[in-house]
Amino acid sequence: MKIEMYNTKIINTITSLMLLFLPLSMLANYFNGRESFAILYFFLFLATIKHYFCFKDEKDVAKGSEQILVILFGLFFAFFLIGEQKTFDVLWGLSLPLVAVMTSSLDRLKVWLARTIVLVCAGIFGAYFFPNYIRYEIFSLFSLLWALVFISYMAYSYKAIQMKLENKIERYQHSLEDKIEEGVREIELLNKNLNETQIEILERLGTLGEYRSKETGAHVKRVGLYTKELALLAGVDEERALLFKRAAPLHDIGKVGTPDSILNKPAKLTIDEFKIMQEHALIGEKILSNSDKALIQIAAEIAGGHHEKYDGSGYPRGLVGEEIPLSARIVAIADVFDALYSARVYKEAWNIEEIIKLFQSEKAKHFDPYLAELFLQNIEKFIKIYEEIH
Repeated sequence: MKIEMYNTKIINTITSLMLLFLPLSMLANYFNGRESFAILYFFLFLATIKHYFCFKDEKDVAKGSEQILVILFGLFFAFFLIGEQKTFDVLWGLSLPLVAVMTSSLDRLKVWLARTIVLVCAGIFGAYFFPNYIRYEIFSLFSLLWALVFISYMAYSYKAIQMKLENKIERYQHSLEDKIEEGVREIELLNKNLNETQIEILERLGTLGEYRSKETGAHVKRVGLYTKELALLAGVDEERALLFKRAAPLHDIGKVGTPDSILNKPAKLTIDEFKIMQEHALIGEKILSNSDKALIQIAAEIAGGHHEKYDGSGYPRGLVGEEIPLSARIVAIADVFDALYSARVYKEAWNIEEIIKLFQSEKAKHFDPYLAELFLQNIEKFIKIYEEIH
């Protein structure tokens, strides 16, 4: 596209120069008593005007180039028949190679070089065989015809070298583009593998506490899926909801510091035991703190805040309402739902009616009322997630 625009600009520039200098040449010849040359320049000026409007409508670079070369070619070889040329007149012809090499393809340049040689030779022999029509001696600058041939050949050679270089550069560019595309694909694959590895590591870390409490990794995986679903329902953008999902499995990572006797006790915990159990929130937050990565920062706030309650009666800090991070308020609902809907060593699984009743009673107490209502309105989605990962 850029090459086409460049060639169009060249055609327009050359055409503009011709529209300027052809009438000037016509006037100069007319006022110096050279009417035949003035008439020649006049008709070529008209031909240039026609070419200008044709090119303006069609924007055909190849055709426009041919039209300009035909005009200049006709001008130069008309000098054979008119005679008495001046230096300025011949210079029009010597502009042919320059115009040709700037506008023509290599194949067309070869054609114009052959035409130039043929017509120059025809002019020489014509001057010998038809001296009454083509007289060598009146062509005062005849020797410049040979300069035209040599310059045309040099132009052709330059164009041939230019085309070879352009083809070589084009092949190199294609090769480079292919290598870049291959590199991009490899990087994308590495990023995908790294991303999947990161998710799996987080999920496996999240199962540490659950493993010691004789739970499977399904719980942390489900909590992550619940969290993303509820975050999206709450208007969180896709990218941040995905961070919530990946961080949620680490909500109970602090249980690695809780003794087995408390973690797996089948009976109700004593007050002292419950205090020890509560410490897992701060332990998890401490494990994940001081990171500059958004994912780990969210995981830290979830670990430290998922047992806080909306009315301030939760632990470990007794935060109230929106003092609790949004991620932690969402995970609190996800974690409680999965815990109630699943059988544990110390209890049987609750049915859906019992769970709905609890969430309705705990709105604005344990849970964020807006998030709890969203959860209840879409509870079928969360049941479906549980059944898929059960």
